[in-house]
Amino acid sequence: MHSTAPTLLLGEGEDLSGAKASPESGSATRRAGLERLLSRLSVRARLWALTVGLFLVLGTANMLLGQIIQQRVAEERQQSEQYSRLQTIQQVREAMSEVRHYESSLNVARLVGDESMQAQMQARVGQAEAELAVQLSAMAVFDRPGVEFLKRERELAQAPMRQAISAISGKQEDSLRLTKQTVLHLTAIQNRLHQASERERQLAEVLTESQIRGAQAGFRASMMIVLGALLLGLLFGALVLRSIIRPLQATASALKQINEGHSLIEMPPISGDEFGEMALALRQFRDQADRLRELAYGDALTGLGNRERMDHALRIAVARGRARGTPLALFSIDLDNFGTINDGLGYNTGDAYLREAGLRLSRFAPDEALVCRHSGDKFTVLIEGADPNDVALLPEPLGDAAELILRGMAEPFQYREHLLPMSVSIGIALFPQHCDSESELVAGADAAMYLAKRDGRNCLRFADRQLSTGARQEFADVADIRRGIEQQEFQPFYQPIVDVVAGRVAGAEALLRWQHPQRGLLGADRFIPAAEANGQIHALSEICLREVGEQLCEWAGAEGGLWLSANLSIRQLEGGTLLSQLAELRARAGFVPANLLLEITESAALERVDLAKETLAKIREMGFHLGMDDFGTGYSSMVYLQRFPVDKIKIDRLFVSRMDSSREAVAIVSATIAIARSLELQVVAEGVESEAQSQRLRDMGCHLQQGFLFSQALPPEDFNRWRAGFDAAGRAVSAK
Repeated sequence: MHSTAPTLLLGEGEDLSGAKASPESGSATRRAGLERLLSRLSVRARLWALTVGLFLVLGTANMLLGQIIQQRVAEERQQSEQYSRLQTIQQVREAMSEVRHYESSLNVARLVGDESMQAQMQARVGQAEAELAVQLSAMAVFDRPGVEFLKRERELAQAPMRQAISAISGKQEDSLRLTKQTVLHLTAIQNRLHQASERERQLAEVLTESQIRGAQAGFRASMMIVLGALLLGLLFGALVLRSIIRPLQATASALKQINEGHSLIEMPPISGDEFGEMALALRQFRDQADRLRELAYGDALTGLGNRERMDHALRIAVARGRARGTPLALFSIDLDNFGTINDGLGYNTGDAYLREAGLRLSRFAPDEALVCRHSGDKFTVLIEGADPNDVALLPEPLGDAAELILRGMAEPFQYREHLLPMSVSIGIALFPQHCDSESELVAGADAAMYLAKRDGRNCLRFADRQLSTGARQEFADVADIRRGIEQQEFQPFYQPIVDVVAGRVAGAEALLRWQHPQRGLLGADRFIPAAEANGQIHALSEICLREVGEQLCEWAGAEGGLWLSANLSIRQLEGGTLLSQLAELRARAGFVPANLLLEITESAALERVDLAKETLAKIREMGFHLGMDDFGTGYSSMVYLQRFPVDKIKIDRLFVSRMDSSREAVAIVSATIAIARSLELQVVAEGVESEAQSQRLRDMGCHLQQGFLFSQALPPEDFNRWRAGFDAAGRAVSAK
């Protein structure tokens, strides 16, 4: 800091050699000289210089502002004292008026000869005179002559006042003259108080105007001081920070190039200050950049590579494949049961499940493959070909490699007391057969994996250009479903279930429909598979159950005990939210659980027998009725009817439609009805489209029928009108 003295002692427009220069060149010379001096200091010394300089600037500014503030405070104190004088004069006037009031009352008491009133008023006069003495003492501090005048005039007024009272009592002629003398002295007192008040008021106004002018001048001076301090601080700070920022920018540029993986980097010079030490550390960091990059590409949970590792490797592999003509294969692998396990058993179990999946993939994937955890429960496997004709990347050997992964992953995972099922769905995409870029390769593998999930899980699918396009459309459908849910475009329609013997509508099946703004009214087969594969079935089920519950409450008083049925999927049984939804429905006013029949397909129930049995038992305990839909189409024996607490079974439309041409279909329908009768279960036949089918079913003992013979699924309003007309007509199937 001492080295700056020669520069500071130079005169304006004069350099070190004594030659005259223009103000602009002199300023530039001083700035350049100061920068050179700063560059010789360490960073710590520069920061200390900046701190001390700013402290001096701010300290000086604070001192000047403090003086201005003190001056304002003194003026405010003087003004306050002036207003205090005015208040004191006012209090003297009030005290004087009070004394006169009580003295007048005392004189009246003397005139009437009321001794009691005289004593009372005498005491009041004494108190008022004491208060007047206090106020006169306060006024004497700033106006002693005025106080002496007031006391003298008051004393002069006392004698004629007493003489006037005596003259009035004696009916003497001097009473008028004495009264006038008293009034003259009292008037002099009032005039003197008025003059004092006016004088102090004028002084207060002068002080107020002076204070306003001083405040304005002080504000301008304060702004100039603050702006001057700010400019000086900014100028000095800019010089110091510039000497620090430039080396920092060079260091940051080198760091950026290292992080981007560049090998030829312009490093900052090694100097004697802290930036020289940083430049040396940068060189050491550059030598270890590859190892650090490898660490950044790891997944902490599984020990595999992470998404960044796969993206980086995939970019390099695709570029190398284009240059050399070598093929690539990308496996997109997704765990089938992770969501259920993670939600049902907790995150700790889910983490252990993911770690085990990573170990198995590392064990069963090809040796030359790169295995990474992409995100959540999704993994990717990248296999590079050794040459353009590498037979290991043909579909058949790749399929064998994927089958090995499927078998290795299918073994249940024992974790603590739980035996957890494990399986995966695999999608495989090839470069350049299926895709032209890394993004298309990833999209193709994901699309194939999605189709593997949709086709039943625990399987593999290969991508091709047409398949990828179709799968991407299904991805778009999933997003469209989400939008439709938000816009409340889904609504259940109701297809009547008719008792053909009684000739009335016994119930209805709720079938969800999508009123799409562009594609029109869509049936469940157009969106339910995609919703189940992507977890949106829970939201659709909640919509359907909520709407059906409201409809049941509205139809609660309907004649004939109308009941409604709604379908359940295996996803709803696995999700864990179905029971809470049903509990909310049951708690609604006017809702009767027995009027809601919940149907599950036979194949879905047998897919997870234990889970289905437990959940359905809880539903039955809540008072809801249960049914088995599409009975006879699964792979089970009818003995499973004894394992599930169902009330109704529904004969699939496939058998009903074939009764006219297939003896086997007739036998299955007849056997189903007979077994249901023996188990005291009701039977509903769906898909009835002709009078002949309806009559044959009636002859077999199936009275509850559903199908286009009666009506298609209708909105609630249309269903009400149709039902009213049907019941009024009493449309029963006549017996033969």
